[in-house]
Amino acid sequence: MFLTSGSVTKRSQFYRTNKILLSFLFIYWSTVVESFCCHRNHQVRNGNFRRGGRWSKVHRALEADNVAHDVISMEGLVDINLQTNVQIDLSYDDETDRFIRASKRRRLYIRKTLKSMFVPEGVSSDYYGFMIWRVVQRYINAILQVFGTQSLLLSLGKKRSLTQAAALNWILKDTLGKLTRMLYGSFASDKLDADAKRWRFRSSILFALGNLLEIITFILPRWFLPLGTAANSFKQISMLTSSATRNTILSNFSVRGNIGDITAKGEAQIAVVDLLGIASGITISKLIGVEKFYKIILLYAMLQSLELICMYKEISSVVFRRMNFERLWRTTSEYLVNRKILSPTEISNTERIFFAPDHFCRRSVAYGSISRSNLDPSEVNELLKIFHGEKYIIVVGRNLKKRFAFFQKTDKADLCHIILHADADNEDIVKSTFNLAILRRNMNDISASEKQESANLRTSACIDVLSKSKKECDELYNEYREKLEESDWLTTFLFGRCSMRSIWPISDGRS
Repeated sequence: MFLTSGSVTKRSQFYRTNKILLSFLFIYWSTVVESFCCHRNHQVRNGNFRRGGRWSKVHRALEADNVAHDVISMEGLVDINLQTNVQIDLSYDDETDRFIRASKRRRLYIRKTLKSMFVPEGVSSDYYGFMIWRVVQRYINAILQVFGTQSLLLSLGKKRSLTQAAALNWILKDTLGKLTRMLYGSFASDKLDADAKRWRFRSSILFALGNLLEIITFILPRWFLPLGTAANSFKQISMLTSSATRNTILSNFSVRGNIGDITAKGEAQIAVVDLLGIASGITISKLIGVEKFYKIILLYAMLQSLELICMYKEISSVVFRRMNFERLWRTTSEYLVNRKILSPTEISNTERIFFAPDHFCRRSVAYGSISRSNLDPSEVNELLKIFHGEKYIIVVGRNLKKRFAFFQKTDKADLCHIILHADADNEDIVKSTFNLAILRRNMNDISASEKQESANLRTSACIDVLSKSKKECDELYNEYREKLEESDWLTTFLFGRCSMRSIWPISDGRS
């Protein structure tokens, strides 16, 4: 369809028709960069640009951005070229803090209009880096989707004419893809909010694999239905993950609660970039043709690599100010060592985007149930005395849910896990994590003379260290919580769903 090669005349006509789109892209891109630079200049000018700092003054700088920048005319002030005797009127622009030529007023007006259409106000500083990488990523993605869709259509054309059977194959492909999306949504729905960055990047890899399978259908038209179904399933999973994590990511940029404005203008940006990407994809398709299909494969590999790099940069630029369990654990561990609260930027700079977090940073390792370890009634009574009034207890013992010894850790700290009460809230989760960090640090105090191997260690042998860790937690927790509130972290958390809990009687008053 689009992949047939055309004559030089047709190509030149096509280029002329795309000049308007390319010009619009240039103006749009300059608007995005200008918005980023203006925002950064406001911070530097007011002495507020520092990584990981508070943004109270930056908020005032953002408020200043909302005021319309007037162009003030000064009569009689001109530039003159003495050789040609040409005079050019000057006007003062308070946005750039300089005098500009009157001929630039129209271009300045267009840029301000585009900025109001596509760039939201009242956003944090990391939004602009995210926006730039997102625009580039979506532009490349639109080009790749042109290749994939055309390959699917040409594959049907090679297999048979576009008759009822071909249409049925297309419908089956989409139907099976939707079913996969439904099953995936029921499985992963409770994991996406708490770990939005990692799931979003992983889903982009699935989307890239879907694009590749669509292109392969042109080489293997007989396998159109299984290849097309797999490709559509991967894309449906990726699109579901993208839409599910979008609000979590975009709400992180809002400093005024204007999530609707950020979302709407983000969609406007993507609409423009997608149109430009489709036009570019069609142009590239006309140039390379279908006679030598290896060119399409090579171009796909190059563009797909660039898109994944852009996606990685896009996700890495997001600085979450709400804690999930991984960020909470890293912050708690650092505080116990250096009495310092790591800033959101410091956490973000070292946060893993693709691979799973460190072993002790995983929520599944820290939380469990009463049946996870060996416990007898006397041990349960001792735990309820130690954690009197709390909506959590901490148990020591080998994880019985892991059947294979190969997956068992021999580290004593790995034998500790939290059991939450059914009524436990986020505050209880924060305190229990703080207590767990102290306990894991103190587990090394258990002497080897107790003649118990780590694999056989249980709660009854750790009563003293459990009691000591709980007392230390009560002494340090209030100070830790105050410093956490004084830092740049928000007081709302993204812990996800801890569904396995227990019920036991809790006395009035908490220790």
